[in-house]
Amino acid sequence: MKITHFLFAILLTALAILLPSNQAKISRFHAVDSIEKSGNSINPPAARTGAPGESNCTICHGGTTQSASGNIDVTFSGAGNEYIVGQSYTITISISAGAKNGFQATILDNTNTKAGTFTSGTNYGLTNSGGRQYARQNVSSGVTSWTIHWTAPATDVGDLTFYFAFNKSNNMGNTSGDIIYLGQFNIASAVFNTITEHEKTDQQIRMWYDQHNGSLNYNFTLQESADIMLNVQDLSGKLIFQQKSGVHAPGEYQTNSVLTERPEAGIYIVSLFIDNQVFNRKILID
Repeated sequence: MKITHFLFAILLTALAILLPSNQAKISRFHAVDSIEKSGNSINPPAARTGAPGESNCTICHGGTTQSASGNIDVTFSGAGNEYIVGQSYTITISISAGAKNGFQATILDNTNTKAGTFTSGTNYGLTNSGGRQYARQNVSSGVTSWTIHWTAPATDVGDLTFYFAFNKSNNMGNTSGDIIYLGQFNIASAVFNTITEHEKTDQQIRMWYDQHNGSLNYNFTLQESADIMLNVQDLSGKLIFQQKSGVHAPGEYQTNSVLTERPEAGIYIVSLFIDNQVFNRKILID
């Protein structure tokens, strides 16, 4: 009996020694998982550019979605914003200020297929998902501009679209209150005179301001169901009006939105969001 008690005491002592070590391991695993979940300021999840079939950064960030027009600068090193097969180029995406910023981008052809190849560079990295390639920030604090290296496809596939989402963070250490800018940039073929699907849709959109009743009128056509949102911002990028009108079925639309407050006279950027694609017009209000 004494031997049994002695062995039982040894067993309890061993468990007491091992248990803190296991708990420590469990704590470490949870800490790593927490870092992964909250670490989108470095290498954010793929497929958040707003390209066809994708979501955008508001999946994780609780801020507003705005047009990149007038807020985010995109420049392409190719002459006339055209590419030549197999040649290497740079694409610079930047904002004027911000303590903490981030971006994600992809380039697709007219069939929404990956076009060309990014290579990694300063303050950004690469990832792949669903057959598409993405460039994304891996440094966000104090960075306002990224220069992305890209090599054009080996064969000419027509005009291409650079889709991007840009996060201007409020740097408060959480995911709320940020501004997510969405935009597209056309990279034309130097050989074929083609037109992207985005450009086709853009040609069918009309917007104008009715001075008498203070309403914005806009006509557009949908080939498939899409979520519709209208934004109005001044030239400084300040959002002064937003209307979310929900999912619309395919068809032609002629509609208007009455501004809640008549803005001061000036030029404004009106942005029609069809899902994550943005179509901009400058409107004069006097």
